[in-house]
Amino acid sequence: MLQDFIKKLPFDLKIRINKEYDNRIREFEYIIKRYDKKYKWIETEKDKDSIKFLLLLGIFYRTVIDPIKGSADFGKTLESQNSDGLLAGSNTYNPGHFKNFEILTNEFIKILNKYSLNKRIFDYESVSDFLDIIWTIYIGQEYE
Repeated sequence: MLQDFIKKLPFDLKIRINKEYDNRIREFEYIIKRYDKKYKWIETEKDKDSIKFLLLLGIFYRTVIDPIKGSADFGKTLESQNSDGLLAGSNTYNPGHFKNFEILTNEFIKILNKYSLNKRIFDYESVSDFLDIIWTIYIGQEYE
C-alpha cells in the first residue's frame, strides 16, 4: 500500500514518508496493545488496516499535498502581481505550473470529500490524537 503512494516521488521524500509511516505504525500497534480497553472499538484486522491507510493518507497529505497547495497559493499571488513566473534554482515555474498544482490539490480534496473525509483529520500530533479524531467520526456515524 505504501509503495503505491510513493513510487513516483523523489528518493529523499520516499525515505522521509517511509520513516514517518513506520514510526506511526509502531506507535499505533503499541497504543492498541497497551490501551486495549480504550481502543476496543478497533476490533478487526479490517479496522486496523483502515486506520493504517488513513495514517498513510495523512502523512502523504502533510508531506506532499500540503506543500504543493502552498505553492499553488503562492502562484495565485504571483499571478495577481502580473508575474510571468518564478525562477527557483534551475527550474522556472510559470502560471501553468501553479495551475496544475492547484488542480492536483483540488483533486485530492475531491477524493477526501467523496469518502466524507476532511483534511482536518490529518491535523494531529500523535497517533492517540488521531485515534481520538477517528473515534469521534465513528461515534458520529453511529448516531446519524
